[in-house]
Amino acid sequence: MGYLAVFLWGMLMVSNALAITIEPYPRSQLVGSTASDEVAIHRLITGGVKRVNGQVKPESSDFVQGTKATKTFEVLDVPHRDAIGQFFREQLQSNGQLLFECIGRSCGASSYWANSVFNQAILYGPTEDQHYLLGKLSGDRGDYVIIYMAQRATGKRYAHIETFSDVAGESLVDRRLIASSLRLQSRFVIDPDLNQQVMQALRDVLNDGDWESVALVAHDALEANETVAAGQARTKERANSVKSMLEEMGTDTGKLVVIGAGPISPIDRSNIKRLELVVLK
Repeated sequence: MGYLAVFLWGMLMVSNALAITIEPYPRSQLVGSTASDEVAIHRLITGGVKRVNGQVKPESSDFVQGTKATKTFEVLDVPHRDAIGQFFREQLQSNGQLLFECIGRSCGASSYWANSVFNQAILYGPTEDQHYLLGKLSGDRGDYVIIYMAQRATGKRYAHIETFSDVAGESLVDRRLIASSLRLQSRFVIDPDLNQQVMQALRDVLNDGDWESVALVAHDALEANETVAAGQARTKERANSVKSMLEEMGTDTGKLVVIGAGPISPIDRSNIKRLELVVLK
């Protein structure tokens, strides 16, 4: 094997090591999978399903942007439901953070999860035999993972795994996405192109949110012969101008703190010129 081949193989191994994956339950058989490169906004259910005013819907949801992949497994050994749930819960907790969990009737109607949420009739079974986990994996990609476990009336058990991978460089503006990002990550990076759609989404989120204090932070690299202090002052002017635009649109900016960060807090050099909302408390 040549030096170039060895180098490329090593880089592939490093790349794979950075991508955390959820392992299927032992002696499981893959019965279906999907994968899409399309970047879209996806819903993450963060509360049990209930009937409200004649409609069945989740108590709460959040939204993330990215690509989606799914895998559905039949668990061949058919252990007790709690054993499967514990297996996946431990993976989420050791590789990231468990955000929400429900078991049995606390999740709501199994038919809603199988048909309306996952569009997988194979997941429909007794309501008391379902288990739902939502987690966020650590690492560079920070994927979100949904794991739904169900038992059919025939006794067959299934584990359905959905992974949502954030894609850098894509920007889909939606008030739900902004609000969810602030709840889940305490921050949201705003596209530098502040068109009317972006401004309206920011206005709605700031008016409807229940945060006590939110910072509007402007970032940018230093210009030629510019000092750090001058760069911070220039970016603060940028943040103040956006705040004024929001006020003209009827935004309640009483909870908004304006900060000019200049070059001192880059995400990466390719994305240093940006605006950002950061939840302070």
